[in-house]
Amino acid sequence: HDAFLALRMAELEAASVPAFERLGRELAALGAPRDLVSRVDLAMADEVRHVEVMTAMARGYGAAPRTPLAGALPLRPALEVAIENATEGCVRETFGALVATYQAARAAPELRATFTAIAADERSHAELSADVDAWLTAELPPCARAEVRAARDQAIADLRAELAEAPASEALGLPGPEVAQALADALFGAAPVSARRDPPAGTT
Repeated sequence: HDAFLALRMAELEAASVPAFERLGRELAALGAPRDLVSRVDLAMADEVRHVEVMTAMARGYGAAPRTPLAGALPLRPALEVAIENATEGCVRETFGALVATYQAARAAPELRATFTAIAADERSHAELSADVDAWLTAELPPCARAEVRAARDQAIADLRAELAEAPASEALGLPGPEVAQALADALFGAAPVSARRDPPAGTT
């Protein structure tokens, strides 16, 4: 169980590296401020370091993370960039930063320093996502901005649904469904009653 979860965390970190690399190229091509592009490059370097740390952790549990396929990802139009940043950065990575902060306080003592460092980086990445969102939103026409907002709202709803089956781990400090939902409520606001789902039997 813990080996699978550590493996999944390592592979998620690995997937972030090419995503940030492409985002930096896209923002530069779209004329974003140099400081914003530089922060994306620094975030990519953070993720490279996270991959090394989490891969070592996964191997310590006997798991072997897969190496993502190499190759530059193609550039996309501004609206597509904005939608992915809103859904993956402003929603999932921002929630991930909160979970990492939770892990830093509750994981096994020998892992807390690792998660403390990762959590600090991920909080910085969440702030970056918000700043990228602000810049891209200002560049988009009103109809496109509405698409970005709708995609973000859907991403939050999808995340909440997934959290009904959030896998807890005492060693890794990962919260189970009830705590994970509470963290989402703290970050995004309480979900409407109609949007809440009862967790499957046996997961609480």
